[in-house]
Amino acid sequence: MPERLDAARWRRVIAANVECRWKRTRWFLFAGFYAVWLAFCAALAATGYPPWRVAVLAGILGALLLSHVARALSERVANACEGDERQPFAFIVIAIATTGGLHSPVLIALMGAVSQFTIRRGICRATLAALTALVVLVAAMFAVPQAWLGPVIPDPLYSLSALGFLLVSVVLHTDYMSLLARTVESTFGQIFRSREEIAAQALARARELELLSSKLSHELRNPLGAIKALVQLSAREANEPEIRERLQVVEGEVERIQKILQEYLSFSRPLDTLRPEPVALGAVADEALAVLEARAESAGVSLRRQGDAELVADPRRLKEALLNLVANAIEATPRKGRVEIEIGERDGQVRVEVSDTGRGMPPEVLDRVGTPFFTTREEGTGLGVLLARGVFVQHGGALEYRSVPGQGTVASASLPREPTVRCVDAPLAARG
Repeated sequence: MPERLDAARWRRVIAANVECRWKRTRWFLFAGFYAVWLAFCAALAATGYPPWRVAVLAGILGALLLSHVARALSERVANACEGDERQPFAFIVIAIATTGGLHSPVLIALMGAVSQFTIRRGICRATLAALTALVVLVAAMFAVPQAWLGPVIPDPLYSLSALGFLLVSVVLHTDYMSLLARTVESTFGQIFRSREEIAAQALARARELELLSSKLSHELRNPLGAIKALVQLSAREANEPEIRERLQVVEGEVERIQKILQEYLSFSRPLDTLRPEPVALGAVADEALAVLEARAESAGVSLRRQGDAELVADPRRLKEALLNLVANAIEATPRKGRVEIEIGERDGQVRVEVSDTGRGMPPEVLDRVGTPFFTTREEGTGLGVLLARGVFVQHGGALEYRSVPGQGTVASASLPREPTVRCVDAPLAARG
């Protein structure tokens, strides 16, 4: 698996690319910087500044120029650009120390170098170390005698030199930031395009798999129906109780397989078409409870519905969602427990809560509720919750769970007064 790029590394990668492009294509800007530096050396020599100090400035200019030319001629430009940020920084500090210290006009050029160094590196150990070294150097210039740093450059040479370095620094820095902004925009544009392409390919692949699995599930229903009919016929004609009992076990397993296939078909079927109409949600809930009444009595669980609300929705889809939620609640509730559907209105939306007095769920299980094929029941598939959530999402609502171990679970759904029809597969939307 490729190493994940964090924010700091992204910054370094982009800054390195920008710097290489900048140094390859902005040679005329560097030529202007070198011209100002050369003119500064010539003016110092003309005013009688100590020759050895002028020679140091000229040597620094030559070193900068040679390193720049070497990088430009190198066949491995990216490697040449990487790791050379400290050289100009050090050269500028030496130039300041030999032309008056804190009274040097070259001090202005240092500000641009520090800013670019920080942008390239970000706030990291290298940056903090460089800034610390700069503070130490400034303190040392304060401490040492002025004679060690050279005589103060008089006006108007000082003002003209400072203005030249300021203009060059502003132009270089502005151009660098402009190129950086364009590179960042281009980089993230490529990332977003790649992400959209990958998402589109994944969605297309998911649809193909769903179509294949739905077709497979549909094809299996017919032979399973035939097997079930033959098993029922054989069980009725069987004379020995032991054989009849075994055939009843087979019939039960066939029914369980059919139930799993039906749930999967409901899950994988696209829900992009709603048939909304005025609905009394209380009546829909009563229909769902009537369907599950026999199962609840067998499990020793009482069912109850409270409240009502009017809305525009697809009653068949809502009934299907409630059937899944209530059936799951019955399965999770022990004997003498209860399952309730409470309907109401809050904040302009219809609220439906299916609560039970079951065993509840710990946080690590609650976080995975609604994940395809995740279930805490041996015979479950985990698709019922996903299907129910897809129905509510399809209507423009949502489904959330809250649970306390030992105190039960509440499935809380919200629905708008009128559905927000979405031309997507609700199970796919529910997964997001």
